[in-house]
Amino acid sequence: FRSLSLLRNCIDIEKRVKKELIEQGILDLNDFPNNDEDEIHAEIKRLIAELSAIAEYNGAALKRLHESAAEEIKRLEIKRKLDTVDQEILEAYKRTMQNKAKRKPLSFEEQQEIHRLTAEQKALSDQLERLQANCFLYE
Repeated sequence: FRSLSLLRNCIDIEKRVKKELIEQGILDLNDFPNNDEDEIHAEIKRLIAELSAIAEYNGAALKRLHESAAEEIKRLEIKRKLDTVDQEILEAYKRTMQNKAKRKPLSFEEQQEIHRLTAEQKALSDQLERLQANCFLYE
């Protein structure tokens, strides 16, 4: 994008300088070849068109990459949360086994915590599966 606008600026500056020199009477309009027939001018126009097409393609590719990166960030965040919940479930399981070894029943709060953790684990797992399914649809 930058080189394309720089090239256009150079062409605009050249046109303004020519116009100013003609208006000042320093140069005559006949001193300049017809721009339509100028090979260099034609080549510049062709290259500008080519660069515009490339810039448009690159912009679209950049947009796709940005969207993919955003989806990947979401997926990694959900995976991180799921790992945290999994660790909490393992800790709850260890406490349950310790209570079982002591022949001590689980308290109501411990049961609620286990249910909450498993429900959260299921929700995060489903959310992760949906994101991965969407990812496969776009590939």
